[in-house]
Amino acid sequence: KKGAEHWNIWRLENPETIPDLARITFPANNKAAPLSKAVPINFRHASFSNSILCSGKLEGADFEGAELSRVDFSNAELEGSNFSFSNLTNAIFDGANLRKANFFRANISGADLRNARNLSQQQIDLSLGNERTQLPPNLVAPPAWQETATKKIKYAAFIEQFSTPPTKPNGKTKPSSLPLEDTFQLQEIKDQVTPQGDVDPGSTPEKPSSRIKKPQRARSPAYLLVALLFMGLFVAGGVWITIQTKQYQRNQIELLAWSNTQELATIDAYRLYLRDFPKGQHVATAREQLSNLENAAARKRADNSAWKHATRISSIKEYKRYIENYPKGMHVGKARLRLAELQIIAARKLADEMAWLNARHQDTVSAFQTYLEQFPEGQHTQTARKNIALQEAKAARQRAHDDAWLNAERQATISAYQDYLERFPEGQHTQTARKAITELQNIANLKRADEAAWANAKKLNSPAAYQSYLNNFKNGLHANDARTQLAKIEAETAKKQAQQEAQKHEIELRAKEAKKQAENEAWLRALKLSTAKGYLTYLKDFADGQHAQMAQKELKKLEAKAAKQPPIFLKEKKKTTMKISTNKKARKRPTKTKKKTRPHAAQKTLNRWPTADEPFVVLGD
Repeated sequence: KKGAEHWNIWRLENPETIPDLARITFPANNKAAPLSKAVPINFRHASFSNSILCSGKLEGADFEGAELSRVDFSNAELEGSNFSFSNLTNAIFDGANLRKANFFRANISGADLRNARNLSQQQIDLSLGNERTQLPPNLVAPPAWQETATKKIKYAAFIEQFSTPPTKPNGKTKPSSLPLEDTFQLQEIKDQVTPQGDVDPGSTPEKPSSRIKKPQRARSPAYLLVALLFMGLFVAGGVWITIQTKQYQRNQIELLAWSNTQELATIDAYRLYLRDFPKGQHVATAREQLSNLENAAARKRADNSAWKHATRISSIKEYKRYIENYPKGMHVGKARLRLAELQIIAARKLADEMAWLNARHQDTVSAFQTYLEQFPEGQHTQTARKNIALQEAKAARQRAHDDAWLNAERQATISAYQDYLERFPEGQHTQTARKAITELQNIANLKRADEAAWANAKKLNSPAAYQSYLNNFKNGLHANDARTQLAKIEAETAKKQAQQEAQKHEIELRAKEAKKQAENEAWLRALKLSTAKGYLTYLKDFADGQHAQMAQKELKKLEAKAAKQPPIFLKEKKKTTMKISTNKKARKRPTKTKKKTRPHAAQKTLNRWPTADEPFVVLGD
């Protein structure tokens, strides 16, 4: 079922097994039949009795020594087939193509070759047939077939002649020395050779029932003596003639036996001759020829034994050994042919193994496919197909694995990575997936903490809360928002502080201006009074004022002047009393005008623009 190459390999592996294919049928319309392809197939010594091989594609098939009796080869393609030493008795070759088929020593007795195609006379001459073999009209039976039949008849007659039991004096017969099968064959050939109406030489002729008696005459003594003498001479001559006749007959029989023995030239013939003629004329030659034939038979047996052993082992080593030991043996041609076949098969096996090792080394789908293309019927085809299936399944699983991992990486979620781990628990990226899941869980936890901290910061809405969020989540989800809020709050705080500072500064300026104004007013009063009391009052209130030095200076001047002038009570009498109204609107000038005096130095300073380092003082009315 697996094809011719698997069959041939099985035959090589089982050389001792003889296939029994008797009564099988290979129909021509069955395309899946094992013989539907023109592949040389090994059917050596197989039994196909009564089988039907019609329309079989058997080009180059080897039927050497096969049992093919009554096989139907109608319309079969048998070009180059080997039928040597096979039994084709009563086989049918109707329409069969027998171009270059080998019929050496093939028994085609009774075979039907009338409608065989491309059959030559040379093929018929190499075969063994008989008168029942049916040949095409353009071919004739070779003379060897008739000679073989004649030899069989002569040998049978020879055996019959010498197998007749001789009669002993006591009337008993000597038993025949021929085997039982030869006796039956002898009787069959005897019946064919002996025509009807002839008398069998071994039969006893009938004796006449009666004789004519003549009257006896009276004889004298002398006559009787002479008669006795002549009778004695006659008896002696008869005895001598009988002896000579028997000797002549024995010589003729020996000569005929020797002639038949030489013609047959077989071990049995020489042994039969030596047994029947132990003192014959050709005993020495017979012994020599018998020894030669026995040696040749021994060599033939050794040859056949060695050939049988070689065919049983069916190895290159055994066939080489047979060729070396029997370079001129009977089977040396077949041995060389078989050796060449085995070497071709071995070379193919070696190429098969090398290709398989290469495919195994690469371990890829393309490598196994290349092996199957090179050796579609190789020893490892099933394994190669299984490996291809495994590789394709592995590649499909790898593609699914890669797609799942790309999807997980693209989504970058815990559920995506968990789906990858569930589908491929032993995948290439399991550690990475677990690490990513842990990181994502940490990120999720951190995100929840981040959201909680941000919610708390927004709830408090204070710089400290936002700063605490940034300290804990420097790169958090809301870090920028926290910084923005913190900057906003800081800006508002700064603005408030600036406003407060401005207000404080303004208050300070106002206080300073008020103080300065009060100081200027006190100074003006002091100047207006131009008295020590006025200056002392100014210095008491504004000891560090801008006019303190001038007030001290003026005070010193007044003290110095007072030291030179009379007491004050004297001058008070001379002064006119001035009435000053408490109401500024009703204030009136004294009735007596003052004497115009020169302006005081301090008064001069008040009547000019202040310098850059002096404060700007606004005087009252």
